[in-house]
Amino acid sequence: MKKILLIFALLITQFSLCQTYILSENFGIGVPSTNVPIPTYTGWQNTSPITFAGTADVRTTAPSDNILSSGGANVFFTNTIGRSLTISGINTSTYSEVFLSLNQHKSTILSSNELIIEVSSDGVNFTQLTYTRATGTGTAKWISINPMGTIPITTNLRLRFRQTSSVAQFRIDDIQLFAPTSLPVELTYFNGFKQDDFNLLKWQTSSEHNSSHFIVEKSVYGNFEYPTIVGNIIGSGYSQEVIDYDLLDMKVENTINYYRLIQYDFDGEFKEYPIITIDNRTKKYIIKILDLTGRQVDETYKGWVIIYYESGEVLKTYQY
Repeated sequence: MKKILLIFALLITQFSLCQTYILSENFGIGVPSTNVPIPTYTGWQNTSPITFAGTADVRTTAPSDNILSSGGANVFFTNTIGRSLTISGINTSTYSEVFLSLNQHKSTILSSNELIIEVSSDGVNFTQLTYTRATGTGTAKWISINPMGTIPITTNLRLRFRQTSSVAQFRIDDIQLFAPTSLPVELTYFNGFKQDDFNLLKWQTSSEHNSSHFIVEKSVYGNFEYPTIVGNIIGSGYSQEVIDYDLLDMKVENTINYYRLIQYDFDGEFKEYPIITIDNRTKKYIIKILDLTGRQVDETYKGWVIIYYESGEVLKTYQY
């Protein structure tokens, strides 16, 4: 069992490298010995400008047993409609997309999503995020949830949890707001051009940050499971200027060649860009087509024909 948990933890660690955490709150610093109302609790993981308000309370009973849990406290919502927690002062203005995850416990197997989760950029107008918990035997427990919906990009995000049930009691812990980590390279284009004896591959960046190198892969089947490496080009590291790159493929095959550009940063993260194609199939230009009596016909003629190509090649074949 320990080995399974270790593997899972490693997978989570690798996944976390692909995102930036904006807020992480486990309620566990200065763990309360008794139930403490939110307005008087001082053990928050975050301090100013992050603020906490509401009518729920902080408790140490029934701590989260999720593998990603931390700290020793959680926020408890009794089965009183209106109990709430509001977290304010969260700055998401420098991100293009934000997501939320948290651990949640419910007291009864009959309940699902009665604890409403809302977001607001002005503290007045709140928008509900959506999630659904399973009901039935074994569902009254801690689980991780990822509410769906658009989280505002703002200098003062408010995150509110609000009780709407007079039956179920809820607990929350380990709140995390995060943004996907995008590679710090703005690619203007990636194009390919057929030349006489080779293919010319060109791409351009308008800015680079932490950019290590580029790799161009090739496949003649369109399947990049086992690609050929065309070349490796050193990136510009840090730049706010337009930079042009080019690479020659001197081993062009007489077919459609597929190319994929991959950009790596210094931390090993990478991004694959859309595949481009260059048609290197030899084109034969027909001068004329004659039937066996010497009469000129076209490509729709059915029967034996003699085809004369611009290259001087002559082919006798049957057109169907």
